[in-house]
Amino acid sequence: MSRIGYKTVVLPKGVEVKEDGNIVTVKGAKGTLSREFSSEIKMNVK
Repeated sequence: MSRIGYKTVVLPKGVEVKEDGNIVTVKGAKGTLSREFSSEIKMNVK
């Protein structure tokens, strides 16, 4: 099994991440991106 999912993602300044259940929204200077993830994927936004 790949362990790449355990790596930390560092966000640049000015990028905002919101987590609402399985939906993750990333907002930055060039726009907004929302994506729904499987409930089997566990994420933490710190």
